Amino acid sequence: MAKLKMNCAFIRPIVCGTIADRVGKRPLNTCHTIGVAQMSHKCPQCGAELLAEETCRARFDLCLALEYENPTAYGAVHHLTVTCYMLQHNMYSGDVWLEARNMLAQFLHEGVAPAEMRRRNRQKYAGERRQWSVTKGEKLSEVDAIVWSRTIADVRLDDPDAYCADVERWAASILADSQAIIYPGL
Repeated sequence: MAKLKMNCAFIRPIVCGTIADRVGKRPLNTCHTIGVAQMSHKCPQCGAELLAEETCRARFDLCLALEYENPTAYGAVHHLTVTCYMLQHNMYSGDVWLEARNMLAQFLHEGVAPAEMRRRNRQKYAGERRQWSVTKGEKLSEVDAIVWSRTIADVRLDDPDAYCADVERWAASILADSQAIIYPGL
């Protein structure tokens, strides 16, 4: 029998309205406000604890919508959001996964700006020149064994400052959690 649990850490889908309607004006933690017990499940790729009707992809799409609607606040961490989601769900091809992780480290530890990263990698990633795919091809099997300490489900969506801080913590955790792939034997 499925275990029922109260869980208000996640956003339930709202069919109509803008993102502003979803964030700030309406309560995000609808479980407590309406007193409905929700079944939860784990994402098979990252282990995120999600409500029955939720997926990491839907939450990622909501993050992208927030970033698009408010690029100076939520969008300030767009380069981290996309990279984190793609790394954690093993969506990059193997070599690109390693490069994306390295870029994430440069963003966080060296303070490299997205524009500078694009400039550095323009030649390498230009679609018309490359003979390989960013997402197609063999994946890193080691990624599937990682137990992720933070996921997209841990990112709060109701405040831009909290959102940016959570995305930065998520990015730092991905670097820490995946360190054994880069430095085997640690």
